[in-house]
Amino acid sequence: MASAQTVARASDALRTLRERFRETSAGTIALLEDLARQLATDPSGPETVAALRRELHRVHGTAGSYGFAEASRLAGKLEQRADAWEQDPELERSQRATIIGHFVSALRLAMSAEAALGHAPVSRRRMMLVDVAPPYARRLRSEAALRGYQLSSARASDLTPTTLRELAPHVVVVAAEQLADLRELMASSTAGVIALGTAASAAQIDAAAAGVATVDEADELGALFDIADRLSLGSSTTGATILVLDDDPSILTIVQFLLESEGVRIMTCDTPNELHQQLAATAPSLLVMDIRMGAVSGIELARELRTLPAYRDLPIVLISADTEERTQEQARRAGVDDFIAKPIAAPELRACIARHLERQRIVRLSEGRHPGTGLALPPRTTSDVAQFVGTATDKPLSLVIVRPDGDDLAGDAAMGWLRETQRIANAVAGSASVVGYHEGVSLMAVIECDGEIAESLFEALVVGRVEGAPAWRCGIADTTEVPAEVGALRRAADEAIEVARQERAVFVRRWRRQEAGLAPDIILIEDDPALSDMVQYVLRSAGLTFRAYANGEAALEALISFQTDGRRPLVLLDVDLPGLDGHSVHERLRAERPGVYAVVFITGHIGEGDQIRALRAGALDYVPKPVSFRTLAGKITLWRERAAER
Repeated sequence: MASAQTVARASDALRTLRERFRETSAGTIALLEDLARQLATDPSGPETVAALRRELHRVHGTAGSYGFAEASRLAGKLEQRADAWEQDPELERSQRATIIGHFVSALRLAMSAEAALGHAPVSRRRMMLVDVAPPYARRLRSEAALRGYQLSSARASDLTPTTLRELAPHVVVVAAEQLADLRELMASSTAGVIALGTAASAAQIDAAAAGVATVDEADELGALFDIADRLSLGSSTTGATILVLDDDPSILTIVQFLLESEGVRIMTCDTPNELHQQLAATAPSLLVMDIRMGAVSGIELARELRTLPAYRDLPIVLISADTEERTQEQARRAGVDDFIAKPIAAPELRACIARHLERQRIVRLSEGRHPGTGLALPPRTTSDVAQFVGTATDKPLSLVIVRPDGDDLAGDAAMGWLRETQRIANAVAGSASVVGYHEGVSLMAVIECDGEIAESLFEALVVGRVEGAPAWRCGIADTTEVPAEVGALRRAADEAIEVARQERAVFVRRWRRQEAGLAPDIILIEDDPALSDMVQYVLRSAGLTFRAYANGEAALEALISFQTDGRRPLVLLDVDLPGLDGHSVHERLRAERPGVYAVVFITGHIGEGDQIRALRAGALDYVPKPVSFRTLAGKITLWRERAAER
């Protein structure tokens, strides 16, 4: 293994070589500028084009080797263009010198300073959790990623004014019981404070701390983040999409290079005729376009967009070499929000974009919509869905709930999920539908169609998942099977999606009345997710139908309502369960539905008293944990045979 000293020497050498390469880039830029001048005189000169391709090939390889990734990427893309020019002397003939000129500008930005090597990141808002219980903190993670917050946790006993300044949170969420002790410390910070408690403690919090927002732990997570958005300083554009329209591919490359940043997606379009299609497909937070694109004027496009209700408030920024006051005045009258002159200055462009994204964020939050995607947040989705269902005609409706496989999203997965929800929403959006976020990371839609059509639509959507997005499943309930009441439709869709998750190979599940009330072969009641998954694998491998529950009360409710059609399903039951313990479930079941189910306990409670209590209450067997799954697979067959004999 290399010593620390050897590693340090290698790092120093690499830094020296990187700096030397960056210094020599001035010669590379001068050579490329000279080639651009030659192309302006003779665009088809084979020797000039060949020399250009060779130089771009060199920059592509060498810059990447020294860690200048963006310069390498830019050179690689243009090398492909130069190769195409060699093959076709007429391709982009009149634009070649201009394209190389734009590339030189981008390359100079990429090589001139470390600040330009990456992209100025959009800082996420920082939320500090102080003595917040771990289960609640875990629930916050996915919602935080979607809403653009970076979470950190701390104990009240470890906080000092110094550590608070170093961490510089925008919002502090503190357990209600710690608020009084931290009041003086919080006063020294500019961070907004949210006290997390129960309904019973809310009045005491309000009386004890003026200016402190309160949130009930039982409230939806969206309520906490809605308050945090109002309290937090700075901005987050996580999930925002910027659409850039220009018929010059090199301008698209430069603008994309300047604007790409953490949490922001840049989409490009080089054909004005496709603008409306791209707007519908991407639902951008901001539109950037050139003022002149062949025979098409960006000013005229802006004027046209402002006549359409969907785009009246969309921020529009024009870029152009035409800086005359008359042109800018025409742009303003057409509804353009801002104007950037060419050649593009990186600081000016970034500041302009940040300003308009912030404005759009505030507008969307005030309307109850996600600041990045523009989709309704849970409170608005709930009201929109209720209104849509309540005013529906006699046409069938389908309510669809979409959930990712794994609710704990972070980083790239969270960004991928934002893009995926926007894609799904775009596919179902229309006058005959509503769609928005539901319970944090889930998506809920109500569509004016029957369940069969909705099922076909979402089966097609499953196939086209965007890169980086987690896999997802959806449950569908329609008014031909369920009363046209939001609560009933939601419960049916939730049940369908749970069945889809248990079946693993199924991603889209439609709720059907004849299936919903029928008991499966096995009912598994186990609150340990890992153990439940393993037992489900055994059941699935055996070709058995099953339902899994992690809560005693929910399981008992289902067991009482199931139809068995003369069969005797098997119940695999743990003792230590939340809500209602296994013995209570068993005894209630025996009283309310005697002889209907065969019950086997699989539990870590191996005391003689527990075993006697279970067997006296009629249990078929009592199996201590840990259990061999090969043994379990064999015993299930035996238990089912014994159950059928009774």
